[in-house]
Amino acid sequence: CHAQKSAREQKVDEERLQILQYGLDFTEKLKEEVRKRDHRQCVDCGVSERSLRKKLSIHHLDGNKKNNDMDNLVSLCLRCHNKRELLLKQKINSF
Repeated sequence: CHAQKSAREQKVDEERLQILQYGLDFTEKLKEEVRKRDHRQCVDCGVSERSLRKKLSIHHLDGNKKNNDMDNLVSLCLRCHNKRELLLKQKINSF
């Protein structure tokens, strides 16, 4: 029988998984640079971080989570991020 992982161990596992999925250069600093460049507003609907009271998501335009070039990253609210992810999946599945 395996003991449950502590909250700290779970956080370490999540961080490792994020590095595997997004690469080492997808850092909080990079995400903040993207949000700042985008004036802390969703590039699709214009809602601000201030009005949401939470940080905007960072979306990879080409769908490649390891392509962390600034030109490939945009700030989106969760609603618009989900819409874009759905459209990207539909596009991929149509091939």
